[in-house]
Amino acid sequence: MEKFEFDHRQAIDLLVKSAIHLQLHADTICSACRYIHHFNEFLDKNLSTIEDEGSKYDIGVVVTASLYIATKTKENHTPLSELISSVHFHLKVENNQIDYKSYKLLPKDFDYWKLRDSVTYFELLMLRILRFDLIIDSPHKYLIFYLKTLSNWVNDNENIERLFTLSWSMLNDYCCYHPQSLQWPAHHTALATIELAIEISCPKMKTILQPTSSCNDDRESKHNSWYTNFDQKLKSDTVTQIINQLLEINLNDETKKISSSNIK
Repeated sequence: MEKFEFDHRQAIDLLVKSAIHLQLHADTICSACRYIHHFNEFLDKNLSTIEDEGSKYDIGVVVTASLYIATKTKENHTPLSELISSVHFHLKVENNQIDYKSYKLLPKDFDYWKLRDSVTYFELLMLRILRFDLIIDSPHKYLIFYLKTLSNWVNDNENIERLFTLSWSMLNDYCCYHPQSLQWPAHHTALATIELAIEISCPKMKTILQPTSSCNDDRESKHNSWYTNFDQKLKSDTVTQIINQLLEINLNDETKKISSSNIK
């Protein structure tokens, strides 16, 4: 019997393309991607019990249901008919040649209602897999807050804008594409993302952003750990681990991720 496999990467790509097309919010897209991560973990842990049922986990249905749950959870309300049509449209695209002039809502015929029933059925299954715990603490709100605070400390709007653009893009890629992005507290993820963005775009800013309070650990005090102003318990080792995962996603030339600069 052929072993069941779920193409996690293809599902995320399809989800991001469809979500950008529908102009969904960044936290909605990232939440939907994280539901996919949870589903993929569920498959890895329960593969032996679902090999005979693999055909029911159609990638289009999984993606549509994840987006549908996320749009309701994040109050980014989008008609299910639009979600189904957009995912179906991108699923049929060949060689990544997308012509949005040919896009239109699916006719509400027998095939549409059959597909809709599959999505609503899988929505219930996904809710059970998630144990009805749909609230994901998004790092995006922390990123915005920290950068606004930094802008008050540093009178350099040009660099702050550059930091925001770069860190926002990297954070979206990380939350969407890295399956372990949920293992860290959201505010730690935001701080590590800004730290990496500072290292890349304006490293001299770290000299200005010295911690305001002295650190008991001399080894820590030697580093320009500006983020300890926001969380004194955040260790440099944790920041380094998150940064390594960020680099794993953003600097992997072999991946064909969707540009997150289009995620607003």
